[in-house]
Amino acid sequence: MAQSLPFPEAEYGAPERRLATLNAAKFTFVFAVFNLHQLSKSFAPLYGLLLLAATAMLGLDLLKTRIRLSRDGAIGLVLVGLYLMAAMATYIHSLALISPIGATIGLVRFLFAFPVFLAAFAYIHTVEDLEKSLVSTTVVVAVLYLSIPWQIAFGQLSWLPSDYERGGFERYASLLGNVTAVGIAVGFYLAPALFLVRDTRLRLFLVVALLISSAASLSKAAIMNVALVPLIGLAQGFIPQLRVWQNWSRSDVFKVGAVFVVSIAVALAIPSVRDRLLVNLASYGVESAEKADDVSIDQSIGERIFQHPKEIIDNLYKQYHEVGWITGAGFGMSSTALVPEKDQLSIMAHNEYFEFLGIGGIFYVLLFIIIISYSIYKILFHTLYSKNTVHRHVFATLIVIFINYVVNLPFANGLVYQPLQAATFWVLIYSSLVFTGHEKDDAV
Repeated sequence: MAQSLPFPEAEYGAPERRLATLNAAKFTFVFAVFNLHQLSKSFAPLYGLLLLAATAMLGLDLLKTRIRLSRDGAIGLVLVGLYLMAAMATYIHSLALISPIGATIGLVRFLFAFPVFLAAFAYIHTVEDLEKSLVSTTVVVAVLYLSIPWQIAFGQLSWLPSDYERGGFERYASLLGNVTAVGIAVGFYLAPALFLVRDTRLRLFLVVALLISSAASLSKAAIMNVALVPLIGLAQGFIPQLRVWQNWSRSDVFKVGAVFVVSIAVALAIPSVRDRLLVNLASYGVESAEKADDVSIDQSIGERIFQHPKEIIDNLYKQYHEVGWITGAGFGMSSTALVPEKDQLSIMAHNEYFEFLGIGGIFYVLLFIIIISYSIYKILFHTLYSKNTVHRHVFATLIVIFINYVVNLPFANGLVYQPLQAATFWVLIYSSLVFTGHEKDDAV
């Protein structure tokens, strides 16, 4: 029986598989271009052409798209509008404290991933579009992630920057950005690979590519996020409407388990890979001959929850005394994450809530929390009460991603503007605006 549409069928017609595939391809192209910003450093003309093509295509398709929201989606759209207005206010504030160029770079970087939100309006019209877009973007991420193990095997790509060393090993950047972004975002794309991909061979490839690449990145966060996704999926299984493992057979479990065992055996047999894994595990208290020249996971968490926030507050006090809590101090408070080095006013927060506090003050923090809370509520409510099992499975997967996203917020910044992470932010918000509020209309 045909799936229902989030929009009137008379206006959009019955969902066609070919059209949904084309929409997902267009969305994925925009997603890929904005995530390949590393190319701008060494291949500026090529990246300029790609960016121009993606922007032109998106602009033309937006002109042909009529915005449709769920019954109360206008509330969320108002919140997004306030979020953008606050970004502009932060830009104006930045002009008073740092150079005009630095303030402008800060604004552009802060909103660089916003076109992904616009692309969702242009191309994700049905739940089928949403599902296919999640899967196709995961394929792109998994393939581009492989640039990390590729460099370990064949040497650094000279036009890609290296983050720094850890435990005596080079930390290679990927085509999608630095290793920190890889470690934080891996869970956002592992969830669709595990729960939405139906083809076993494709699922195996995606899971192995994501796991190998994140492990090779020497990111402590990657280990946590890889472990969180299946655990969240298992926890959701206690609520029937939120189960995400339906498309797994016993054969699938056996095949994936076998791949894990073989992968671990191969990793332990290759000295360079084994030593990297041991360095990474050392942060979690796993003793080995390898000594990581890095802090433990406990110390890292403490720094992000207590030490860095305190320094952000101290730096705000230096600028505006107690008033800094209310006003923030502009994009310069995000360190080199958003502005050139000469315009930085603080250390990097490594905590999204305190980054918002630093750049825009307490009201920007509260607005961000309200947006996240609204989106989670809408998606969760829709998933619990939807009668369409296909839709429910897609939205249960979104909940896994959302929980993983929220868990990372106190331990990293850039989750709203670094494209690999911010794409998740904007897609989740878009989904809460458009695909919820139709609980009585989505019966199978």
